[in-house]
Amino acid sequence: TYYCNDQFARETHMNMQVAYRYSQVGDLEKAAQLELIAANRGLEHAQVSVGKRYVHGNGLEPNMPLHMRLTFRGARL
Repeated sequence: TYYCNDQFARETHMNMQVAYRYSQVGDLEKAAQLELIAANRGLEHAQVSVGKRYVHGNGLEPNMPLHMRLTFRGARL
């Protein structure tokens, strides 16, 4: 569940946009940190994205249990 007010939502979505840019330039650790903030705030596509990072080790240490938890929470399965 994504709990927020308008300012919180804007900041969360801006973090995802900045994370995308960091990914494009190859700074995967910084991108993962920003996506993790958005995922912890409940943004579903951020949860799925961080889950994928945990599988492939892109900016985060591979971790299958966290991958499963975040991906399934984000996909609402």
